[in-house]
Amino acid sequence: MSYCTNIKDELLILPAKGTCCRRSLLYGILYGSRLPASKGEGLFLTYPIPAGSQQDHAAFISELFENQYRMRPEILPETRGAHRYLNIRYHHKQILRTLASLSEATEANQSQLHELLGFRCPECASKFMRGIFLSSGTVNDPQKSYHLEIKSPADGRADLLCSLFMNIDSMPGSTRRSGDVGFIWKSGAAVVELLNYMGATMGVFDILNTQVEREIKNNENRATNCDTRNIQRSISAAAKYINAVTYLEENHLLDSLPDDLQATAKLRIGHPEVSLRELAELHNPTITKSGLNHRLEKIMAIYENIKSES
Repeated sequence: MSYCTNIKDELLILPAKGTCCRRSLLYGILYGSRLPASKGEGLFLTYPIPAGSQQDHAAFISELFENQYRMRPEILPETRGAHRYLNIRYHHKQILRTLASLSEATEANQSQLHELLGFRCPECASKFMRGIFLSSGTVNDPQKSYHLEIKSPADGRADLLCSLFMNIDSMPGSTRRSGDVGFIWKSGAAVVELLNYMGATMGVFDILNTQVEREIKNNENRATNCDTRNIQRSISAAAKYINAVTYLEENHLLDSLPDDLQATAKLRIGHPEVSLRELAELHNPTITKSGLNHRLEKIMAIYENIKSES
C-alpha cells in the first residue's frame, strides 16, 4: 500500500463532528467539480481512489451527501490503465450556486471563501482542506522525495484556494496543467505542516521518522568519510618516511643508523598501515608520539642529506 493511500485512508476515518465541519469537508471534496456547460445539467467530479478503498470512499461520500442534503449522488467506478476513479454525478442547486460563485471570483479573498462555504467554527477550514486533498491531492513517499500537490480548476476557485494557503502561512509553488492549477509543496517542513493541519498525524510521524533516519545515516556517512580522510592522511604522511627507509635499506645504509633510529625505521617499513600513535606503542619499550616524530625527522634528515650529496 502506497504512502499516499495510507494518508487518505487515515483522513477518511477522522471524525468531523459539527454540521458546519461536515459541510466544509463535503465542499472540499466537491471543490474541483466540473460545472455544467448548459442549464439543467448536473455537476460532475472525477475522484481518484486508492487501491482497495473503492467501497470505503464511495460510502463515505454518499453518507456526507445524505447527512447534509438528504440526497445520494450517482457514483460509478472507472478504471484507466493502472488508475481507478469514482465518477460522481449530482444535482443540487445550492452547491451549484456556491461553486459557480467561487469560480467567478476575481481575486484571492479569504473572507469571500469563508462566507460562501459557510465556515462557522475554527475547524471548518481544516476540514475543507482535508476534503480538497482527498479528491484532488497526492503526496510522495518521504523515503523518495518531499512532494505534495493539490489540484484546482484554473478559475476563481484557484485564487480563493491560494488565499486559504496564505491564511495558514503555507504558500506553495504552482503550475498549470490541462486547465487546472497545481499547488505544490516540496520541503519536508511544508509537507509536515500541511498534513498536520489536515489531521494526518500518522503521516506526519512517518515523515519525522524518515527525517531522523536520514539524519542518522548522514551522520554515519560523515563519520565514515572523516575516518577515511584521516586514514588517507596517515598513509600519505607515512609514505615519505617509508620511501626514505626503503632507499636507505636498498643502499645498505640502514645498518649505519643509530640503534634507536634503526628500530623505528624497521617498524615503520614493517607496519605501513598503522598510525603514529600505534607505531609509538609498537616500540619496546614504548615511546611517546613526539619522541617518534623526532626519530622520523632525524631519519628524513639523514636521507635528504645523502640524496643531496649523491
